[in-house]
Amino acid sequence: YMVLLPFLIHTDSPEKVCVQLTHLNESVTLSATLEYQGENRSLIDDVVSEKDVFTCIPFSLPKANSTSVAFLTVMVKGATLLFRSRKSVLVQNSESLVFVQTDKPIYKPGQTVLFRIVSLDKDFYPLNEKCLVTLSYPHLQDPQRNRVYQWQGVELETGLKQLSFPLSSDPIQGSYKIVVQKSFSSHVEHSFSVEEY
Repeated sequence: YMVLLPFLIHTDSPEKVCVQLTHLNESVTLSATLEYQGENRSLIDDVVSEKDVFTCIPFSLPKANSTSVAFLTVMVKGATLLFRSRKSVLVQNSESLVFVQTDKPIYKPGQTVLFRIVSLDKDFYPLNEKCLVTLSYPHLQDPQRNRVYQWQGVELETGLKQLSFPLSSDPIQGSYKIVVQKSFSSHVEHSFSVEEY
């Protein structure tokens, strides 16, 4: 028999375990159990009577407080056969990738800063995710690190949100930052300059 399972499993995303049985000469019971966060979850418990079988079982795991380990136990049991395998896999929370882009790197006083926030999953598919976090909102910082503008309740539509900010006719010149808080511990920054040119 052969069991195929990713070494790294991401939470809240579809995963699967595949089992292949070959040259069986008797009916067997195939069972697969996943141990995760102190719970045992049966993925499959079937009687197999074919000589050759290949089957994939879909599953997903809920978010954990931190990176953890899960154990998969596969058992093939018949009148004369007994195979048992227990393997460990790493379970990691899915993290989105957040990017901030401006339409140009340098702005003159009085121009409008156009920018977009893009959020993608681990497979680079767009995510519908709120940038809104309990304490922080997407905001703009001037060269002296003052928060000069802030957006509230930003929701990404198909993983994208386009926003803008009008610069005054006499702003502080230098490097500005757009800051998007992803979680309490991580944020994304994108810089642009304001100067006379």
